[in-house]
Amino acid sequence: MAIQWPLVFFTLFTGLGVGAFSCIAVIEWLGIGEVVLLPGTITALVAMAAGGLASVFHLSHPFRTYNIIKHLDTGVGKEMLLITITGVAIFLYAVIRVMGLGGLSGKIVAAIGLVAGILLAFEMGATYVLPARPAWRTWLWSFIYAASAAVTGIFAIYVWTALFHGGVDEAFLMGINKGALIALIVMVGVILAYLFYLDSAPSEDPINKPSRLLKGAGALPFWGGVVFAGMVIPIALTIWVQATQSILISQITAVVGLMGVLSGGVAIRALMYTLGDEIDPII
Repeated sequence: MAIQWPLVFFTLFTGLGVGAFSCIAVIEWLGIGEVVLLPGTITALVAMAAGGLASVFHLSHPFRTYNIIKHLDTGVGKEMLLITITGVAIFLYAVIRVMGLGGLSGKIVAAIGLVAGILLAFEMGATYVLPARPAWRTWLWSFIYAASAAVTGIFAIYVWTALFHGGVDEAFLMGINKGALIALIVMVGVILAYLFYLDSAPSEDPINKPSRLLKGAGALPFWGGVVFAGMVIPIALTIWVQATQSILISQITAVVGLMGVLSGGVAIRALMYTLGDEIDPII
């Protein structure tokens, strides 16, 4: 199956947007790290816009979105509905921060965006759960997409936190670092679970077992992109920060980690299409 690059970047940037705003919503409710709220929200808004632009390239024409509106009960329709709710919530929250309103209104809007964003992160993966394709016939894809949204979003906020470290206390910075590390560990667990699933998925050819990722045609993007860039380097850096408590190391970790998890996000999405080229032999 040909890699659908517009959809790869649609889900990547949209996931980054919902992940970043989910962090902002939590920070808002905790009442800490106010210095990162506005830049983090703008980052989420820009990421959502970039994701929307990528989806237009996939549709070839923006007016084709009208056909999606008429079918909101489909997977793509649910995606569009959740994108709209999340995008509006992020925009309203940005307006609230710019106007200096905050308070209960900010918390309510942030909570709406948080819930809609989490649902959207899972729905983007659920759209690809297709019975006809053995490698896609698992709800683990929802968790892979959600985990990817979490790690990219947290690292996006990590960048702002490290940049404005003078406006936050050390505990907040280390908390963001620890959150990134936890999200990465969850990502490792989900990827391992998918490899176990792939081993049991029906296939006419043994090459479609996990070996296809571990040492086959997909080995380079899997080991280089998903594992090394997307997990090993960011995990090593976040552990280093936890050990040293260094501001400089945290700044390096934020930037390098974001680049790494974005690379890993692209790789796992591209591999999904490669794995999905086989139709169930029973069908």
